[in-house]
Amino acid sequence: MKVRSRSSFHASKKGSLSSGSFEIRISNSFARHQGTHSSHLITSVPSDYTEVEGLAFIKRQQGRLASREGYAFVIANRADDRAIGAIGVWIRNIDLGRAALGYWLGSSARGRGTAAAALLAVSDWALENLEIVRLELFVEEWNIASWRTAEKAGFIREGLLRKWELIGGEWKDLYVYSKVREFHRS
Repeated sequence: MKVRSRSSFHASKKGSLSSGSFEIRISNSFARHQGTHSSHLITSVPSDYTEVEGLAFIKRQQGRLASREGYAFVIANRADDRAIGAIGVWIRNIDLGRAALGYWLGSSARGRGTAAAALLAVSDWALENLEIVRLELFVEEWNIASWRTAEKAGFIREGLLRKWELIGGEWKDLYVYSKVREFHRS
């Protein structure tokens, strides 16, 4: 799948964004997480879980908007409606005009441009609908695939934040990427 321009994403009446072989929507379905060795350390996605733990994860995601934490979406395969990942817009700094994004894909869904297309669709939606001017994305130094994903979705690397986040009991350096809403003078 190629990364598509904003105009190729279609919003449905159900509140989903779709493009080609996947769609992004709020959902009650969830795929078994097939992450990298440490992706469970930087998300709230359980790396291996029972049905009870999986349902608890879904319930937490459904409460994100009510608690003013953000918007949690599932990335679903359109062919079989199977969840292949998740993406979220976190709005704890919305009063300052900015929000952060985070995402993950199961290993079977990687390498096809799906993450970049989902990030492009959700970031464009957030900039157009949430009255913010800045989106931020934080990526670990080793995660070259996420660097490329961010850049394909129009994010620009601004720098390295030293000892920015505690991940797996260790303070990690993270690259910060941003995407901003451009204002055009009339």
